[in-house]
Parts: sequence; structure tokens; C-alpha cells
Amino acid sequence: MTTKKPFIPRIGEIWPGQGIYAGIVRSEPGLPDYHLFGSTAAALAVDKIAWGGQDIGEPGARSERDGLANTRALVNSATDHPAAEWAHSLDADGHRDWYLPALRELRMCWIN
Repeated sequence: MTTKKPFIPRIGEIWPGQGIYAGIVRSEPGLPDYHLFGSTAAALAVDKIAWGGQDIGEPGARSERDGLANTRALVNSATDHPAAEWAHSLDADGHRDWYLPALRELRMCWIN
């Protein structure tokens, strides 16, 4: 019996139904690794978005690995975070689960 290998494109190629493949992110101990994607959708073409919350610490938004959790914490904060709110509300490539990347996710994209 032959096991069919799942389709995983090369870094930078389109993964149909997902977006541009950026690689596998090694997760925190005890959590599964996951695939990271980017988009070239027209909705991403904005001139400028304010970051927000300068000099204000957000305790729930300090993960170096979990950009989704960080973005959710910023969106749910009492302080305005326009960039996080924009990413959280983005509808691109058929997905509505976009977020600002955490430090290690962004580093992986830069390296790849």
C-alpha cells in the first residue's frame, strides 16, 4: 500500500486555497508546528496604517511565536491598534484569519 504524500509547495509558491507559502513555523513546546502563508491580494495594497499604542505595554501581546494571539490581544485592548484591527478584519485569498506576524514568524519570512 502506498501512502500519498501531502502537497506542500516550495517556499514562495502559491498553495492553492491558502496563499503564498512561507514555510513551517516551529511552535512552542507542546503545540503543533504550523504552515505560514502570505498574500498578494489587492486588499493589502495600503499606503500607511498607524501601528497604535506606542509606549503602552500590552501583556497579552508579547509572544515571539504567536502572531495570532498577539493580534487578538491588541484588537481586544482598550487602546486603539489600527494595524492589528486592519489585519484582523482583512478578507483576502478567501480567508478571514489574517494577523500581524510575531517576531519569529516575521523572521522566518525574511529568511525564506
